[in-house]
Amino acid sequence: MVANELVGSENGPSQEAGKLQEVLKAEDVPKRVGNGKLHKLPRAIWLGIGVRVKVKIVTPAFMKTVSPGGHELDGLWDEANQLIYVDKTLTLEEQWETLRHELLHAIIDIDHLERP
Repeated sequence: MVANELVGSENGPSQEAGKLQEVLKAEDVPKRVGNGKLHKLPRAIWLGIGVRVKVKIVTPAFMKTVSPGGHELDGLWDEANQLIYVDKTLTLEEQWETLRHELLHAIIDIDHLERP
């Protein structure tokens, strides 16, 4: 969904559309350092109060040992340990994309845990 597609009142876009637009403006994340290179992945990310997700960069061989069925994966969300694994052989840009993807799984799972 694009923010412009959200319907607002006669006075303009809804508050939700404004919030979504702010999120969409964060396109420059991950941040680049002065020389144009991407920052390395963080070691951990806080998702709300008391929810810390650790990030580990691992070899493809290690990824196979932790993935269900021993499949080759670029990334994996380990809900039990609140840990995201990312394949170290990916380019830094691909690692960031994989981290974002796995964070979506983490957010969904954590949200479901917190609901009654």
